[in-house]
Amino acid sequence: PFTELEMAHTAEDVPVQYCAQPTNGIVYFRAISSLNTLPEELRPYVPLFCGVITKMGCGAFNYREQALEIDLKTGGLSVSPHINVDDSHLDMYEQGVIFSSLCLDRNLPDMMHLWTEIFNNPHFEDEEHFKVLVKMTAQELSNGIPDSGHNYALIRASKTLTLAGELQEMFHGMEQVK
Repeated sequence: PFTELEMAHTAEDVPVQYCAQPTNGIVYFRAISSLNTLPEELRPYVPLFCGVITKMGCGAFNYREQALEIDLKTGGLSVSPHINVDDSHLDMYEQGVIFSSLCLDRNLPDMMHLWTEIFNNPHFEDEEHFKVLVKMTAQELSNGIPDSGHNYALIRASKTLTLAGELQEMFHGMEQVK
């Protein structure tokens, strides 16, 4: 089966791809933001940014209110690093951050408002909460080592094969655990 995709552009000429499908009243949202212009010295912090951006508060919401809004209006908001390797040219890849979420049709305006506030008005002022999130992330990573050791080994080995493998190590490997 072939899925029909529609292409459009926003007023700022940002390409938008969408696909209308019967989903029993659920809307799925996914956006990719390129990291190609991000300075090299900031790349190691991309996974940390992804882990905290939806948990720090935004706009008129502190982090507790934001968490409540996310729970009430969506099926969750997800942010993660993304590396897309060109299968024909292993030294070519795209890097970015994926933003994804889902909600009921009736909650779409609220979900998009949450994303807009996260993109435009994140709260990074609460240092104590940020420290808690960093410690939680570090604990989760270190607790996952025994169960994911083989994945870490695969990522570490691929680091020496391609530039994308090197970036995978930085985003998802032992470099993040350190």
